[in-house]
Amino acid sequence: MRVFSVLFLVFIILLSSPLKANAANYLDVVINEIAWMGTKANSSDEWIELYNNTDNKTNLDGWGLYENDTLIEPLTGLISANGYYLLERTDESTIESITASQPPSSWGGYGLNNSGEHLILKDSLYNTIDEVNCNDGWFAGEGKPSYSSMERVNPSIESSSNNWISSSETSNALDNKGSNIQGTPLSKNSGFFISHSNNQEEQSEEKPKQEPPKPKEKTKALISPKEDIPSDKKPEEKPKQEPPKPKEKIKEDREKPEKKQIEELPKKAQAEKVDDKKTKKEEEKTPKEDKKKTEDDKKGDS
Repeated sequence: MRVFSVLFLVFIILLSSPLKANAANYLDVVINEIAWMGTKANSSDEWIELYNNTDNKTNLDGWGLYENDTLIEPLTGLISANGYYLLERTDESTIESITASQPPSSWGGYGLNNSGEHLILKDSLYNTIDEVNCNDGWFAGEGKPSYSSMERVNPSIESSSNNWISSSETSNALDNKGSNIQGTPLSKNSGFFISHSNNQEEQSEEKPKQEPPKPKEKTKALISPKEDIPSDKKPEEKPKQEPPKPKEKIKEDREKPEKKQIEELPKKAQAEKVDDKKTKKEEEKTPKEDKKKTEDDKKGDS
């Protein structure tokens, strides 16, 4: 009974442990930096850095780093949450001032080809967790004289030529001849960018966002144009005034009577002339009629 209780307790502890099982998801752990050119001290002193994208420790036992289908570096041990893991070739002095995360090896005897490689990271179930296909040439990095490493920009997305740059940082880490490493072993890459949420700091500090200025409040009208004005307060309507007649029309109206009078003058004069003739005829007729009347009277008397 006691044995059963102990086994049950161990089982519960394993279930509640943050340590991840060997099976992993794609891009949980990635190849983050590659010094394919070696160091200034020795071009054979190559090194590779892994990065854990998750918030949990990951057990790398049974994992492996491959060149195409050839295993060049079996992995062991743990990689911390959002942490780094350093692989060194040849011996521990590849980077003199930093201890490798696991004992160095020869990486298949030949190391990395300067013309490019196809590197694949697989878990213990041989699932591909990450790959960097540089068969046509390394995406970045430089040989002589800088020996600058090839750094991944965003570890949370797939590898592509746009996601790698040559390191621009001179590290405090030293090679076995005391020269500074042009790269960032076991630390944040010089071109580091991360899009997912974790405890890492962004490469560049974000400037605080400035709040847009508040719009000025418009002065409220005493009476809203949409509000109805009370009937007792409505302004009295003024009688509409007829527009004044144009000056030309007034002038024309004034000229009409004068014109009419002028036209009527000849008619009046003509009528008066006719009346004068009529009067003269009557005057001429009267003496003749009187004379005839006298003659008639004389004949009557005789």
